[in-house]
Amino acid sequence: MASSASSLSIPLKPSEAFGVKGSLRDGVHFVEGYTFIYVASHCVIEKNIRDLRAQGRFLTGSPSMCGISAIVVSPDDRTLAVAEIAKLQDVNSSYSSSSVAAASPVISVYSAAKLSKKQSLISASAGSHEYISLSYTCDGKHLAALGGPPEWLLQLWHVRKTKVLCSIKTVTLNSTGAYQVRCCPVDKNWFTVCGDGFAKTYKMVDTDLRQVSTDYTNQEGRKVFCHSWIPRSAVKSAEDEETKAKGGKGLNGKITVVKKANKEMKLKGNEVVKCGCVYALDSGELLYVNHGEVIAKIPMQESGDEVCIVQTILPYSKGFICGENGKVSVYDYDKDHKTYKKVRSIKVEETNARVHGLALSSEEDVLICLLSTNRLIHLCFDEIDTMSADTVSKKVQAQSYHQAFITGMDTCLLKPFVVTCSKDNSVRVWNFEDRSCEILKFFPSEALSVSIHPNGLYLLVGCMDCLHLLNMVIDDLSLWKEFPSVKGCTDCAFSRGGQCFAAATGNVIHVISTYTGQIIGHLRGHTNKIISLMSSKQYNNYNASIVNGRLILPIVMISSFGCQATGLFHEVKLFAASVVKVCLSSDNFLFCASEDGLIMMFDVRIPGPQHHRWSDDVLIPKASLEDYMRRVQGLEIQAVHTEKLCEQRVKSNCDRLDEEIEDIKKQYEHTVDVARDELLALSMEKSAMELNAERKQKDVQAIHAQHLKDMEDVYNRMTVVEISRYDEFVRSKDAAIIRWTQQMKSLSKEHEVALQARYLLVLSRFPRYFTYPSFLTNVPNLMVLYYD
Repeated sequence: MASSASSLSIPLKPSEAFGVKGSLRDGVHFVEGYTFIYVASHCVIEKNIRDLRAQGRFLTGSPSMCGISAIVVSPDDRTLAVAEIAKLQDVNSSYSSSSVAAASPVISVYSAAKLSKKQSLISASAGSHEYISLSYTCDGKHLAALGGPPEWLLQLWHVRKTKVLCSIKTVTLNSTGAYQVRCCPVDKNWFTVCGDGFAKTYKMVDTDLRQVSTDYTNQEGRKVFCHSWIPRSAVKSAEDEETKAKGGKGLNGKITVVKKANKEMKLKGNEVVKCGCVYALDSGELLYVNHGEVIAKIPMQESGDEVCIVQTILPYSKGFICGENGKVSVYDYDKDHKTYKKVRSIKVEETNARVHGLALSSEEDVLICLLSTNRLIHLCFDEIDTMSADTVSKKVQAQSYHQAFITGMDTCLLKPFVVTCSKDNSVRVWNFEDRSCEILKFFPSEALSVSIHPNGLYLLVGCMDCLHLLNMVIDDLSLWKEFPSVKGCTDCAFSRGGQCFAAATGNVIHVISTYTGQIIGHLRGHTNKIISLMSSKQYNNYNASIVNGRLILPIVMISSFGCQATGLFHEVKLFAASVVKVCLSSDNFLFCASEDGLIMMFDVRIPGPQHHRWSDDVLIPKASLEDYMRRVQGLEIQAVHTEKLCEQRVKSNCDRLDEEIEDIKKQYEHTVDVARDELLALSMEKSAMELNAERKQKDVQAIHAQHLKDMEDVYNRMTVVEISRYDEFVRSKDAAIIRWTQQMKSLSKEHEVALQARYLLVLSRFPRYFTYPSFLTNVPNLMVLYYD
């Protein structure tokens, strides 16, 4: 990293990067909201998808490492893990045990909010010089790291304690390598690893990783390129609904259902997997696995189509998204088959480049694709239904970068342009103020060198066959002159004023007039091949450097600055490959280009207000201008004609509308008259009905009053009769009571007399045994037995 420097030094801070590492699988991730990260050479860049022209943030690599092999973001988007590749001491025996033991890869954990380093995970027993895949557990506390050759170890790290909890070797003797590791999103103890000929499932028991035997573990003869866990939330709502149909076809062919999954299905060894998983095979099929068994085999292509291999899988709320060769396919859950089917496929790249990375925003409205051709593509995921599977939609926005070794680079004096050429046969003009690519043009052969005119209107491109002088029009490069005599131009440069340029071929420098094309002279004297040219600030002077380090200077100016006397320097690790080109813009922006196609811009301006105005002149060819004027005149004539036609149409429409208005008015008046007559008739009918109703109401009231009077008379008569009957009943009752009272008295006396007579008779017969108490004389119905 940067060393300490004096107060006079200028810090070396990256400002912009033109490039991306497309070969890195899963090399793009959303962090929070619309902020995403991606890898460019040996640095991680953070940007906002809503404002790509804004300056991003950079994570620079460690000086002792030589590249980035994997990145991953935690499930809560709070931390970021970056795996860096260690340097091998012995290049010839890259996978020997001694070289691997001497160089251990590093996993750096950063805070996603501040991009500050929190932990460094280093293990001497990694078994490789790199980690090829990383995955966080669902709680974000542990990190699964899959090492590369020769050991192919799966290590489980405790992030906060920075130690390895357990590890296991994933590759057997029959396999050639592993590709990816994934952690279960609902259970932190489950892990899966796919590779060449296998798809293994592991469970952490205590402090040990144990392989769980499944039906799909052995995939001998096949390559399982990638896989992904599918959370239960993606299928829960669909599984709860009742299914009526038991068969059908998907969008891309038949779905072969192998076995339906029950909710209590278990793996061998009584181990339960709580979440489904999708595996991508090299045959073009997808294996949907649930509860440890293969549920369905989903074909990727229709019959007759080329085999389309999935390179990456990304789960989302309704299913998962697959990145293929130049296409992105969306799979949703099919409740009828209890599996997934393809519902949409869109084309994102014409050259069918492999999609190595997918990232979906938290709102699931923006999708970013990382292609193997070093391109970043983003699109609105909400509008994916309106895009085609055969042609690239205009709604797909792409950022294209160099794919190979950058062979030439130059900056412009009067415009914020930096121009580069690469072994991918492309020449690109970058606007470093807008952070965009202004012009992109491909050539039939490889471009070896490039130089831009100080006014930013002309461009030199040196190829193997000849030297091209091009006009820089608004959005294209048009050929102005060719110099067939200058073949294999290793470097070229315009003079300070731009009136001439120099081109180096072998050990000879050709000096040519820019505007006439005449060769001014040939500069000979170098013994070796010239690799670099630079125009001097002096008039018509050039500096040339060669392989053996000799430098020829027509004029040498000796000067020194105070900051050089300190001997301090800044070092920033941003490139995974060698820096091949360095140039400085007129407003003191430093540009560095590397072998892997990355262009890094550094702001080395002296702090303070900047007063630098750029030229806004553009070059338009006369033919294009005449064509433009003809188009303008044609459009003006067409506009006049269209205006007259519109006036005629407006007039005819007004006349037609006036006639329609008159017809509508007449129809309205007729309708009003008819309605008025109907209203009058209804009013008269209403009056008659009201009179009839009043008459009927009076008759009913009279009948009701008479009926009420009759009922009152009847009731009064009945009341009088009942009262008389009541009085008679009262008199009868009183007489009956008197008779009953008298009868009771007489019967009581008779009973008493009879009882006394009976007692007297008994006493007279048995005087010895019975006696008649005196107190019972008044109670003739009782007798007391008395024993002597």
